[in-house]
Amino acid sequence: MVRYPLKERQSLAALDAMMIRTPSGTEVPFSTVAEIQPGQSLPTISRVDRKRQLTVSASVDSETVDVDGIVQDLEANFIYDLIDDYLGMNYVKSGDALQAEEDAKNIRFNTFVVIIGVYILLAIPFRSYFKPLIVMFVIPFGIVGAVLGHVIMDWVLMALYETSVTVNLYSQLGFLALSGVVVNDSLVLVHYINNRLKAGDPLIDAISKAGVRRFRPILLTSITTFVGLLPLMFNQSTQARTMIPMAISLGWGVLFATFITLILVPVNTLIFDDLRRGFSAYWRWQTGKPKEVEPTGEITVSAREVQGS
Repeated sequence: MVRYPLKERQSLAALDAMMIRTPSGTEVPFSTVAEIQPGQSLPTISRVDRKRQLTVSASVDSETVDVDGIVQDLEANFIYDLIDDYLGMNYVKSGDALQAEEDAKNIRFNTFVVIIGVYILLAIPFRSYFKPLIVMFVIPFGIVGAVLGHVIMDWVLMALYETSVTVNLYSQLGFLALSGVVVNDSLVLVHYINNRLKAGDPLIDAISKAGVRRFRPILLTSITTFVGLLPLMFNQSTQARTMIPMAISLGWGVLFATFITLILVPVNTLIFDDLRRGFSAYWRWQTGKPKEVEPTGEITVSAREVQGS
């Protein structure tokens, strides 16, 4: 830092008389080349990595205001436009916003772990690499139902209590719980199909019987889960408000996935069977192996056996 001695910088008059060297080499008083505008300076200048830092903080009422929505709105409509106006400017989050961002990263990692765990737990009893996929295909549709549930509940709660609910961190935690719960209906249906196939039924008959015999258990299981979560969805106490998005994700996701399961699982089963037959035919064509004759169930008796009897 270079500056004048203390006695030469104790008054504004000294600033007016400060000599400024011009490009031609002559020196002129500061007041002849610049205009002084008095103002209030910053009490301190904070720096991080030798860059000036400006901290902007705010306190909001999380019961009436969507904090995550505010942060998203600032990023979408203000911050990036401000950065474009000032070269070299950047921003970082801190406090609750930073914690929410780190939690979102952890949720993405946990989602991967949950999906792998569900697949392993289904592959072991099914003894197949592909049948667990039939069950797990319903998970994305359950998440779609959870998002639609947020839209419906936002409209209902706004009409009843003038409160809003959006997809937030707790909703994403509900998505994780939904991934493990929504496969139950599919598991019941696929298990019954496998039992009928072992009993000797054709695939199309096994699927038809499974849809009829397991319709009531699947429907009752999902409805009881949804109804059990309704009191939490409409609870407006301070302690329960953070859990409402999770309950919406779980309840509406299970309810929506129930009707998808009754259509998607039979369709996926037939598609996987067609793919299996196609790959088997291609493999026999490549290896030159004859087609395996499936047993017809007919009983044949030779002439020698007839004479002996």
